[in-house]
Amino acid sequence: MVRGHIYIMKTIIVIICLFVASNSFAWFDKWDATDYALQGTFYAIAIVDWQQTISFRKQGDREMNLVLGHYPSAKRINTLFLSVLFCHTAISHALPQRFRNVWQSVTIGLDGFSI
Repeated sequence: MVRGHIYIMKTIIVIICLFVASNSFAWFDKWDATDYALQGTFYAIAIVDWQQTISFRKQGDREMNLVLGHYPSAKRINTLFLSVLFCHTAISHALPQRFRNVWQSVTIGLDGFSI
């Protein structure tokens, strides 16, 4: 159980770092409340997906994600999801305001469909 708590703490630290890093993209379009809400929703769904994937791995179930493969290692799962969170944040910041909400909404829908 202690190991699970450490994992959760590490996950929370990574999320906080992503939010702090997001402020370093100040030269891009300003974010409004909708942008932050959509990005937070994406994080929540991605983290649920991440935890579900780890749970499936522990149960020995076959993974359906083609990128991960049928029986991925914990390291592969963690690397993929951390990369997804980081890249999604970077892309969201790089997009102009008029495209950002579309990007965030589509990725929320796609990731939400996968859980």
